[in-house]
Amino acid sequence: MIALVVAAVMISPGHPRAAQDDCSTPPKEGCFIQPRMDLVFMIDSSGSIAGRGQTYNIELEGLQRALRDPATIPRDGSIAVSVVVFNGAATVAVSLTDINSPADAEEIAGHIEALKCANLQSQTAPCPFGETRYSPAILIADIDASHVRSLNPKPGARRVMILSSDGQPEDLEQAMQEVNKARIAATIIGVQFEFDAFLVGLNSVTSPEYAIAKAGLDQLVFPQPSDNLPGAVLPIEGGPCNLNGADFLSANCQLQSNVFAGNVRTIIRQGITLKQLVVGTNEDTAPGAPVNGPLSLRQTIEAANCNGGATLISLDDAVKGKTMFLFAPISITQPNVFINFCDGPDCKPGLTLDGQGKTTDAFVIRSNTVFVQGGLKLINFTRSGFLSTPVCPSDYISFNVIQYITFENIPTPILIKDQKTDPREGFNERIRISQITATRDAQPADAPATALIDLGGDGPTANDDGDADTGPNTLLNFPDSINVVTGENNRVTITGVVSGPRAPGSVVDFYAITKSHILDGKLVIDGVAPLDDVFLNGNCPPSAGGPSCSFTATDIPASPTGNYTATVVDPQGNTSELMFRADGKPAAGPSASFTNLVEFGDAAFGGAPRTRNIDITNDGNAPLQITKCSVARCDPKDPDDTARFSISGCPAAGTFIEPGQKITIVVTFASNICGPAKACLVLDSNDSFHSPIVVTLTGSVSGNAAPVVTLEGNASSLQFGPVNARDTRRRPKKFKKLVSHSFTVANNGCNALTLNFQSIKRVTDVAKCKITDANADDSQLWVVTQVTASGQSVIGVGPNSNVAIAPGQTLTFRVAFNPAVPAVVNKNCPDGNLTAEDFLPDEVSSVLSIRSSGAGSTPATMTIPLTGKVNKDVRLIDPSNPSNAPVVKLCRSGNEFIVEFSVYDANQNVDHANYQFMDSVGRIVGQTFDIPLSQAIAARNLATGQSFTVSQKFTGASDNSQIVSVQVKVFDGDGTNDAATVNQITTGCSTTQSASPVVTNSLLAARKRR
Repeated sequence: MIALVVAAVMISPGHPRAAQDDCSTPPKEGCFIQPRMDLVFMIDSSGSIAGRGQTYNIELEGLQRALRDPATIPRDGSIAVSVVVFNGAATVAVSLTDINSPADAEEIAGHIEALKCANLQSQTAPCPFGETRYSPAILIADIDASHVRSLNPKPGARRVMILSSDGQPEDLEQAMQEVNKARIAATIIGVQFEFDAFLVGLNSVTSPEYAIAKAGLDQLVFPQPSDNLPGAVLPIEGGPCNLNGADFLSANCQLQSNVFAGNVRTIIRQGITLKQLVVGTNEDTAPGAPVNGPLSLRQTIEAANCNGGATLISLDDAVKGKTMFLFAPISITQPNVFINFCDGPDCKPGLTLDGQGKTTDAFVIRSNTVFVQGGLKLINFTRSGFLSTPVCPSDYISFNVIQYITFENIPTPILIKDQKTDPREGFNERIRISQITATRDAQPADAPATALIDLGGDGPTANDDGDADTGPNTLLNFPDSINVVTGENNRVTITGVVSGPRAPGSVVDFYAITKSHILDGKLVIDGVAPLDDVFLNGNCPPSAGGPSCSFTATDIPASPTGNYTATVVDPQGNTSELMFRADGKPAAGPSASFTNLVEFGDAAFGGAPRTRNIDITNDGNAPLQITKCSVARCDPKDPDDTARFSISGCPAAGTFIEPGQKITIVVTFASNICGPAKACLVLDSNDSFHSPIVVTLTGSVSGNAAPVVTLEGNASSLQFGPVNARDTRRRPKKFKKLVSHSFTVANNGCNALTLNFQSIKRVTDVAKCKITDANADDSQLWVVTQVTASGQSVIGVGPNSNVAIAPGQTLTFRVAFNPAVPAVVNKNCPDGNLTAEDFLPDEVSSVLSIRSSGAGSTPATMTIPLTGKVNKDVRLIDPSNPSNAPVVKLCRSGNEFIVEFSVYDANQNVDHANYQFMDSVGRIVGQTFDIPLSQAIAARNLATGQSFTVSQKFTGASDNSQIVSVQVKVFDGDGTNDAATVNQITTGCSTTQSASPVVTNSLLAARKRR
């Protein structure tokens, strides 16, 4: 009784906290309701426990973990807890208290913390010592529970007494009697009674006393038999932690503490049967719609909520790969819901949920131990994909897992909020987030800041010193810094510093930044993809001391963008937001440092090109990669000066510039074009803030140079023909009918020039035929035109034919060969008085001369060689005007006929002429006469291509008075011929004795050529 009085002073029940569940509608008929339970814990602190290493502290730690886990003990008032500690006597450490809030649970956990033992060999309270007696504990625990419930009735609450011990008490029979008394007393007042036991500190295989201890506890449990709940002995398998000198922080001690808490959870939720449901349709259903055919996703979760959780939800193969248009968020209100839609080992999305830009959230998680394991793609929701938030006071959120989920076009894919009013409250924590892939459109500039993982709903939250703040997921700090360097096979090594959780089991998850934009000079993350993770075990032990510790992760896949971020996950599963830097740069990314402007100054025209070295330094904390180098206009409206700059030293494909390293790119400025120049060096890179890297290049060139002539096809001369010589020298009406070739004149100087088309002169063979320079004008033989935007305009050749050409301008001209048959002139080649118009050989060589002049420029003459070839056919012509029909004259003088005609042959190889006389009716008179001409022509020293006249005499005119006409045919050495006929005969013949070159064969009688 003394112990009981002391216990009452230790902690009193106070005023009960009623569960605030006004926002909840009554549970649907047939759905699970968390049974009300009064959990009465009896913790063994006897001397036998003292000899079993950390067993005593395991009991207390396990109970603390159960209290602090809303997945184990709800905060809705359905569960009450009392704690009795016993050895030979018993003490009420915590009187029966309803758990209505996280603060209630934490208050009891604080009292239990005070019971832990630092020196298990001390034999003084609160450490274990003394004999092992169960009956005082059972008695005082029952009295405390009955007393509290008499003052604060809780109708329907089951009384569950849980004894934790290593077994073999000294009062087993008396303990059995006390259990029976407690059961009878509860039955009398209509309270369901249950007695369970945890067997601690012993190993079922290696401990010889295990079987005896379990057999004794088996006799205490109620109802019988003791092998299944309700009423069971639940062993906690012993191990290294139960040996003297064991370290409480060891893995085995942590494991046994978790098993203790798990056993508590099993007892509380023992009435729920595990369900397995399959989503069989991609059609969404209205909330609460009755099942009529295959289950929708909403219906499976509604069924899980009705079941009290404990549901495995999978996806029918017929639905995989399809899209469900979600018309309202789906709420998960019960624990132990497991959703896994992974398709294949890579967990690619099996089902897409589309909010169509109308639905706020895909899922609202209001419970604990909810595992969404993957296989889902969530798209087009207006707020979040997963909203983890308490809606009602009875909603307690913890130990949830979200992983292998893809998000598209959602402002905040994962939003974790709470509604805490008491700083001791800690719900909505231990939310594990990993392996997510997210991308979204850039948010409007005036939109509130959002984060892909948002703790608190207030946008990106910076780290605080020492990670001391509290809130959703404890507002866990992300890494303070990460640095990335290139490894092998497109893998990287990441090092960093963490100042948040440092306990073994903490994890850093690495993500590639796949999409981002710059807002107000800061990088906003719009997309991430998972890379890998690293445990902090060994790198950051709890005893390391100091504010932070470092980590190293090797063989991590490289980010495709070169930019990285990360989260931290503590051993309880709390996950931080995605890492960002206060300066607005990527958590890890390249940062190019370079000069924005490079000036080449004023270069002399035609001088040596100027070069400048441009250093690109990576001041970031991840490899910089330059994928392309080019020179472009700085502004599309700028003149195109890009050809005046050239690049060397651009990094080869696959080259990385590590943090702190630099490269040098050499830019050369050419001096062959006058005037100012501006362009930009453009380097495509993975630097988010400089994509691309742009360096402005400026320079100028001054000075003068002669224009540059380029002939078509880069030939050394323009060549034409062979063509037929025209009968007239007049210009053709259509230039297009002439065969033409082009040449260009480029003004590469710095001043405007005037081009004067001075002359086109014949180039002659002076050894054969001398022509003075004044007589060499060949302008009638060639046609020169300028190609303009509107067409072609003929440019006259002569001192007044001027064309202006601006600096840097290139003009195009066309030349056509326009040969004409020359008339007969009374000149011979050696006389030196022939002009270029007097003869047209089969190959003509001329030179077009153009003189350039301008202010500040030295006058210069450009020459363009022209070669034209003429067809070699022999032609009969009118000697005075070749454009007329050919002329043949027939004259009678005494006994002689005189035949006169004129000939043009480009290669001057006329061989013979054929004469046929005819009477007035066209009948042939006599025979055809064939007269050689080559020797007589050669004797006259004619220039090649010079037209000439032939005068041939025939005797016998007196005897052939009937002859009135003659037909003449001329043949040359090339096998060509031409013919003409005269139908009029004259007398006197004085007109035929002109000064023209005449070939005369005086014959006494006409002879036929043999």
